[in-house]
Amino acid sequence: MARKVLITDCADAQGLITEITGVCFKHQLNIIKNHAYVPHSVRMYRRMNYCQI
Repeated sequence: MARKVLITDCADAQGLITEITGVCFKHQLNIIKNHAYVPHSVRMYRRMNYCQI
């Protein structure tokens, strides 16, 4: 199966995980692994989702 990486880098906000997983669902991607980093001092959200098609 093919693998893709979805990188999210944006301002931290409520509901981001729901939005990200919704995009993956819409495009029929299975998240197999993820890494998230939220440096609270700058209120940013960074996440890498490793997906299978």
